Amino acid sequence: MSVVARVYGYPPDHNAGSEWMLHSILRPLAERGHRVEVWLSHPGKAEKTYEIDGVRVVPFQEGLEFSARARRADVLVSHYENVPLVAGLARDGRIPVVVICHDNFPATFHNAAGADLLVYNSEWIRRDGEIFYASYPSEFLPRRSIVVRPPVIAGEYRTRPGDCATLVNLNADKGGELFWQIAAWTPQWKFLGVCGAYGRQVMPPPGLPNCEVLDSVPGQRMREHVYARSRVMLMPSLYESWGRVAVEAFASGIPVIAHP
Repeated sequence: MSVVARVYGYPPDHNAGSEWMLHSILRPLAERGHRVEVWLSHPGKAEKTYEIDGVRVVPFQEGLEFSARARRADVLVSHYENVPLVAGLARDGRIPVVVICHDNFPATFHNAAGADLLVYNSEWIRRDGEIFYASYPSEFLPRRSIVVRPPVIAGEYRTRPGDCATLVNLNADKGGELFWQIAAWTPQWKFLGVCGAYGRQVMPPPGLPNCEVLDSVPGQRMREHVYARSRVMLMPSLYESWGRVAVEAFASGIPVIAHP
């Protein structure tokens, strides 16, 4: 079976939870012998086609043939802003299309209308999706839906915890400002901030000796560089549809303090 996905970015360069969830879904398909390709819609660090865990990734710079390749696929996959384009190609070629839904924003649900399979990342996102689609005519509803919580292979993250209070993704919506305020209030603790893949990253104020900032860490290196140094994981986010970092931390028994 030929599976072709179109997304904004992909690991390891685009190191965000949604993309790692997608990879965790596509990777087993490649391991089972299916041909899995991901075509990127935005320029990134990679300029040449590469492979990660059996998944072939075509960067934006080499992606001129995406439409022709998509029309030869057995299944098309997408999420976020690429869904309208991919859904259009799927309808034109009568190819099944799978849409992954990572949030409960109206635009996300609207773009996924009519998908052959809609994959929700949690029960509460599915609940909100069903409420949203209650006003849609039946012919525009997703044909099938399923909940797939972001797969985390625990053995790839399990380690002996360290001694830092940690936040992954330092943008304001993830709690970057609050994180450094807590660091200032508790100088006896070490604080480890890990830059995220998106949003303006909030840096600690100067003169805090208990604070350290890491550049974005690829998923395959999170165990060594992040979880092996963490005693507690903080997630004071304004919004999380699932929170993959929390599940990765649980693999090492690291407690997570999260915004309800």
